[in-house]
Order: sequence, then C-alpha cells, then structure tokens
Amino acid sequence: LHIKTMALNNYKDEFKRQKAEMYNILVDHRRDDLVGQKAKTGIIAAELEILSAERDKAQFKYDSFQRQMTSMEESLRELEEQMQTHSKKSTIQGVQLNLAHTKKKKRLDDEFE
Repeated sequence: LHIKTMALNNYKDEFKRQKAEMYNILVDHRRDDLVGQKAKTGIIAAELEILSAERDKAQFKYDSFQRQMTSMEESLRELEEQMQTHSKKSTIQGVQLNLAHTKKKKRLDDEFE
C-alpha cells in the first residue's frame, strides 16, 4: 500500500509538473503573440500618423487652390465686365480717334488672352 501511495504521489507530482509546463508554454506563446501584435500596432499607428499629416497638407493645398481659383474667377469676371463696357464705347468719337480708349481696350484684350 505504501508503494502504491508513493507511485500515485509520483504520478501526481509528474502531472502537476506537466500541467505547469503546459501552462507556461501557453502563457508564453500568448505573451509572444501579444508582444508581436503590440509591435505591429505601433507600426500601423505611426503609418496612420504619417498618412494623416500628408492628408492635412493635401487638404491645405486643396483649400489654397480653391481660394486662388475663386479669386481668379472673380478677376476674370471683372475683366470681362470691363471689356464689355469698353466694347460698347466707340473708339472713334466724332471724327477723332480716342487713343486712350484704344490703348485701354488693347490692354484689356491682351490681359484676357
């Protein structure tokens, strides 16, 4: 009976040792996975920061171009209005040629082109 008890205690100790070893293997494996995932997450977060900064720069440029385009469109409308006003006026007033009007008309035509 004493021998059986010792054998059972040995089996019990061996079982506990194997159980502890298996637990350590599983926990270490999970820890390694978590560390790996944490590293990947850090890399992805850094890439997202870079992309976000690039997107912000692109948005700023886009907004700047939009403002410039709006300004240019307004200038073009003003120039077209001036051209229409001048085109309604005759360059010949009475019998004489109005040189100032002709030069301004020429300048506006050149700016428009």
